[in-house]
Amino acid sequence: SGDHRDLHSFPTRRSSDLLLAVSLYVTNFSLWLRAEVIDSQAFVTTTVEVLNGPEAREATASIMVSRLVEQVPILVVVQGGLVEIFADLLATEELQGLLALLGEELHARMVSGDPSALVLDLDPFREPLLAPFSLLAPELVDDVPDTWFDSVAIIDGGAIPNVEPVVALNNLVLFVAGAASVFLIAVTAPLSKKWWTALALIGGAMIFAGAVSLFLVPVADSIVSDEFSNTSLQQLATGLYRGFTDTLTARSLLLVLGGLVLAGV
Repeated sequence: SGDHRDLHSFPTRRSSDLLLAVSLYVTNFSLWLRAEVIDSQAFVTTTVEVLNGPEAREATASIMVSRLVEQVPILVVVQGGLVEIFADLLATEELQGLLALLGEELHARMVSGDPSALVLDLDPFREPLLAPFSLLAPELVDDVPDTWFDSVAIIDGGAIPNVEPVVALNNLVLFVAGAASVFLIAVTAPLSKKWWTALALIGGAMIFAGAVSLFLVPVADSIVSDEFSNTSLQQLATGLYRGFTDTLTARSLLLVLGGLVLAGV
């Protein structure tokens, strides 16, 4: 009769283990989303950190200079030099406010679902931005139009991801997934009969949940990269994606390590 009961309880236990793994995965992802993407201060901080990196600065400078060359074609003769100088300029204290503004505008569009282009008013940064021309080609300073400072399109319309639906549901999803995780962990012990079996099952669910995230992060990286044909924009987008998902990878790795400890016991 004991064997008969075990045969009947096996599908139930297996289903609860699978549900626990899924709920842990969703909880882990939702916690990361709330802490790193939905939180505006954290989002801007990460954006500024990423944009201060050499590759991101070069990509941002390339976009800014290409927009300027569109208005003043003669500047194409010094385009390469301008990109290098602008990239160095973006690392200075004077332009950290510009990077923060870029992060704020990007966050506002993502969470609101605004598909319009990300256009920045660079007039407050006119003097430091004109400095490269004085060094590289003083005679071209007067050719820089005022309209360029008024509106520089850093990211074209439709290129910014819309996370509004996810943001709207995240708190509810986090509550349901978190509650489900606690409940399923609580019922794992009576379903397993033995405490060491329960630890192994809970640990296995944690390993599975963390491993799924560790697998999906690089997969999504390649998808983000393929979304953009413009090399500079592609470089900027992938840099930001990796900057934000570094913490998701760290959280998922801790989940896997915690699962290994429980399973090892």
